[in-house]
Amino acid sequence: MDTFLPFTRLKEFLEWYAKDFGHFPLWVVPYARVHDYEWAQRQSLAKLDDRLMVDIAIYGMKQRGDTNYYRLMEEKLQELNGVKTLISYNYYKEDEFWRIFNRAKLRQGQGCHRPRQHLPQPLREDLPRGDGRD
Repeated sequence: MDTFLPFTRLKEFLEWYAKDFGHFPLWVVPYARVHDYEWAQRQSLAKLDDRLMVDIAIYGMKQRGDTNYYRLMEEKLQELNGVKTLISYNYYKEDEFWRIFNRAKLRQGQGCHRPRQHLPQPLREDLPRGDGRD
């Protein structure tokens, strides 16, 4: 699971993460915001004031118990003006998903990204298959 987070929210995120997730190590990569995440809606990024962002990657964590950690992460990142990328499973509600992500860009299916495979069924119908059968 990869996430993008404003640097000013990092301390708050890490405190929450240690308490609610407790899975380590984390890959933490700070970067200057010169190019926004191309799959996101411009409006969802407009509220970001930070020029410094952090890419936080969580690898190897398995779901435990009844908690959907993907969904928990989605909710927390929205609260912190961050975003979970489309390379992991997504559990956004449909209206929430399209507020965050750029429908036109996803429909183009550019590059090697295949976000369709990680989306709930109702969202898949609106996106290209990514396998040349579109």
